[in-house]
Amino acid sequence: MPKIPELTSAKGLYAYLENGYYLDRFGHDLCLSSKNRNAATEVIPVHPCAVYALIDQKRLEYKNYRWVTTAPHNGVSTSVKAAKSIQPKLQYLEMLVMIYFHTVEGATCDECEVKLNLPHQTVSARINGLVKKGMLFDSGKKRLTRNGRKAIVWER
Repeated sequence: MPKIPELTSAKGLYAYLENGYYLDRFGHDLCLSSKNRNAATEVIPVHPCAVYALIDQKRLEYKNYRWVTTAPHNGVSTSVKAAKSIQPKLQYLEMLVMIYFHTVEGATCDECEVKLNLPHQTVSARINGLVKKGMLFDSGKKRLTRNGRKAIVWER
C-alpha cells in the first residue's frame, strides 16, 4: 500500500475540513479522517505546520475574538504551576478545539477529548472559555459519554 503524503498546507487542510473530514489523532500524530461511516475510514497524515498555519488564518477571521492569555488557577501552588506550564500552549489548544467544532455538527466535551486525544481538564477548560466568549453554545441536546452519562452537546 503506498504511503499517503503528509498534508502540509493550511489551504489543503481547510479544503478537507470543508468537505466532510475531521481533525483526528492516529497515535500521537495528527491526521484527517473521513466521516463516511459506511466505507473504510481514510486517514490522511497532517503536519503540525498545516494546523498552525490554519490557526493563523482563523485568527484573522476572528480578529474581534479575545484570545486566552492566562490560564486560570485557584491560588494553590500546584494549580499555579499547572497554569504556568500550559501557558505557552493556550492559544493553540483553544484554536484546536475551535477548529474541531468547525468540523462537526455539535459535540460533547467527551467526544472532543477522544478526537483530539487531549485530557478532560484541557478540553473542558477550553470549551468553558469558548462558551464564555460566545463562540460555543449549549445546543439543548444531550448525548451519552463513554461512561454512559448524559453530557451537553456544544455547538458553534
